[in-house]
Amino acid sequence: MEKISIIIPVYNSAKYLNRCLGSILNQEYQNYEVILVDDGSSDNSSQICNLYSKKNKRIRFYRLKHCGVSKCRNFALSHVTGDFLLFVDSDDELTPGLFKNIIDVFKDKTIDMCVFKIRKVFEDGKEYTFPIYKNTFVDYKAYARSLTMNDDGPYGGGYIANKMIRVSSLKKSFNDIPRFDEDFFVYEDKLWYLKIASKINRIYLMDFTGYIYYVHTGSLSSRNDSERCINHYQSIKELYQYAIKYNFFNRDIEIYCSNIEISLLFTLYYRKKVIYKDKNSNIKYKFLSKKNKIKYLICLFKRII
Repeated sequence: MEKISIIIPVYNSAKYLNRCLGSILNQEYQNYEVILVDDGSSDNSSQICNLYSKKNKRIRFYRLKHCGVSKCRNFALSHVTGDFLLFVDSDDELTPGLFKNIIDVFKDKTIDMCVFKIRKVFEDGKEYTFPIYKNTFVDYKAYARSLTMNDDGPYGGGYIANKMIRVSSLKKSFNDIPRFDEDFFVYEDKLWYLKIASKINRIYLMDFTGYIYYVHTGSLSSRNDSERCINHYQSIKELYQYAIKYNFFNRDIEIYCSNIEISLLFTLYYRKKVIYKDKNSNIKYKFLSKKNKIKYLICLFKRII
């Protein structure tokens, strides 16, 4: 039986860990390993992780000093021994039957990555499932463009956790499993998936809701401070370069990146009172919306760009 490696970075998620790990332990398909990496939590997350690792040999636990999610994932990647790779966030959960269904998909040895659906749940109880598709394959360029421009896109969006990858395909293309760029904490997952998708052969979209993503107000992904805004701007610039490097660049991506970049620079200046100057931006004035053209002229006047 082929083994699934599940990587879970943990940071102050004690109240969610039982739900998350329970959803894995209750899977019908039982040939897996769980790699828990605690990122210096200040609550009792590490104690919970340690308890699970002592009770179940399939769970391994490591504790690091606070270093960020990308470093935690990279640390875990060096300990992967499975045939397939899956990332899970410690405050989310998997749905019953995911492993069995996805292992059936991978019986087709030509499939390198399988994308499945997400149910997104908000604190007010509202929820929705996306994306909407039937079992099908997707072209790399269409996938990469959608991944770049849509967080909740038609091919699974930029989420780290609704995709399983064949490890041998990564090692064949990269000699090892590629690591995350630790300079980014916004869209670091998009950048990683764009890198690997450029080298793998077949991407399959599975008509199965396998992941429940809980949106928590005040979580890392909900923060909106100047540091995050700057990192977001830098990651958009990097996405632009990736589109050129990995041969999926087109006019739509140029329009998307130009408008996002000027919006972020203006937000930094107008709301955060931070002047982040970039004389080498990718912004093209002709591709900007009317509102963003005004922002561009203000930033130009202030010599931000």
